[in-house]
Amino acid sequence: MTDQQWRVLDGQGNDQGPYSFQDLQAYYQSGNITHETLVWTDGLADWTPASQIAGLLPDAPLPVVPLAEAAPAPSYQPLGQPQVAGAVSALPQTNMPASPERKGAPAGLTYVTITIAVASLILFFFPWVSISMNLQPEKGDDLTKSITQTGFQSITADVSASDDFIEKTTNITAESFGLEGEEKEAFAAEFQKKLKEPDKTKKEFGISVLNLIALIAVGIGLVLAIVGMTTKISALVVSSQLLLAAGAALIGVQLAIQFPMIKDFVTEMDEKTKLAEASFAERKKQLEETSIDSPEAAAAINEETKRLDQMIQGNFYGTSVEPTCFVAVILLTGSVFLLVMTMSASSATPLITSQGGGFQMPSTGAQPQQQQSQGGFTLQ
Repeated sequence: MTDQQWRVLDGQGNDQGPYSFQDLQAYYQSGNITHETLVWTDGLADWTPASQIAGLLPDAPLPVVPLAEAAPAPSYQPLGQPQVAGAVSALPQTNMPASPERKGAPAGLTYVTITIAVASLILFFFPWVSISMNLQPEKGDDLTKSITQTGFQSITADVSASDDFIEKTTNITAESFGLEGEEKEAFAAEFQKKLKEPDKTKKEFGISVLNLIALIAVGIGLVLAIVGMTTKISALVVSSQLLLAAGAALIGVQLAIQFPMIKDFVTEMDEKTKLAEASFAERKKQLEETSIDSPEAAAAINEETKRLDQMIQGNFYGTSVEPTCFVAVILLTGSVFLLVMTMSASSATPLITSQGGGFQMPSTGAQPQQQQSQGGFTLQ
């Protein structure tokens, strides 16, 4: 009980404090409070005379009142006149409201937390990984970015075809069928529509469970940050920052072990590449063993052999992580620094100072001493 924070009702019905148990005993010795002064702390059902608090006043004439368990703070109406005779009149004024006001986490840190959460959720809808393919390896073409997957699509196992891939594939297919003019245009329109609207029932790649958990963590973190800002509860903002940091860790782990789309695609392409290389090597061997009966045949065999060499030695595919994925991880990782700053600000003990500048009280249980000054007196 002696470690609790106490509040005092002065002669004007104003709520003063908080004070330590030792502070109240010192005020009694200095005459600032009497036996009839009303005090309250957690566990008391209502404002109670100081004389009824066990161990507070050495010469208390009345029996003590035991503390009620988990009693709420009493409600009262400020009075214009002293409530009881001898109530506090000389107690220093702290200009505090009737009930302590929550300060919450620093507003700037809370706003930054919300901004990071919103920006990260938006980045989930941008491409995070991509796959490039060599659409015409026999001609020595470069890789073309073919398939992209956003952070959200990694959760639903969907992918998107890039515009370059769609256009180039359309041209190659139309050329192979010998289509020209209106036939080519009609085929291109139908083919591009099919590529842009894939079969949703066919899921070629796996689902990223880690990204799903990260998305949920960021979403809950955003909600907690907004509620913490409106209710001024620092613990909610701290919890939000912890969830955002957890989201960064989960996405980072997914990056380290590769996205399911990349893993599945690489596995599939490695098998196809081995088969293609074996087929090209077999064809090259047949050409080398073919008898040459004319310069034209020799030139044709030489040209096909070079093309097969290009196909064997060339790159058939490539994978990459898009910058937006790294930006999302960096943003969410920044919440770790916000967490440290918020906890440091919440643990700081502010001084309670009156507007007149005459009263200052650190939260300690030291013996108060009155120092007369022009603006009032100071408790140290």
